Amino acid sequence: MVALAANRLARRSVFSYCFALLTAVMFLPSMIGAQAPVSSEKLVPAISYKISKFVHWPETTRPKADAGNFYIGVASSDAVYKSFLAELDGKPIRGKIVRVIHLEGALSPDDLRRFQLIFTDSATVLKEIGGGRIRGDMLIISTVSGSASSGDAGVEIVANEKSLAFEVALKQLKAARLRAESSVLSLARKVHR
Repeated sequence: MVALAANRLARRSVFSYCFALLTAVMFLPSMIGAQAPVSSEKLVPAISYKISKFVHWPETTRPKADAGNFYIGVASSDAVYKSFLAELDGKPIRGKIVRVIHLEGALSPDDLRRFQLIFTDSATVLKEIGGGRIRGDMLIISTVSGSASSGDAGVEIVANEKSLAFEVALKQLKAARLRAESSVLSLARKVHR
């Protein structure tokens, strides 16, 4: 019991440290008068990856060919997709290897079910796939304003010139059969129930 509590505290501390470090890297240059801070195109993949490490997916019936892969679908511009590809493709997560795929054109529910995580910055795409419209155990991360409060995304990343934060929609996570660790919830700017 004590070891479990110590393990949880250590994971929470590591997550807190990583989140603080990412925030500092993004905003430190602007605070000391250096050139522009790191763009959100570079930061969003890193934050999505860190948050994913603290979300639990159920054992699923994914095709055996997909068993060793963790699929991230990016429904965004080429620049954002290329950033996800460069930063995350091939990295390990939860005993699997990240595979980043650009989602373009019509998004079929059957095609989307292979993904564990979908990132979008498009309100149109979010309306098609968010809020439980696509059944499956996928985490939807978005930068669309209000996407967590509406329940369309499980996580909304909010970045502006002065701060970086995220909000979590528990209802969307539960509908997708996902569970976020308390360390993620405690760092969220707001948890929508």
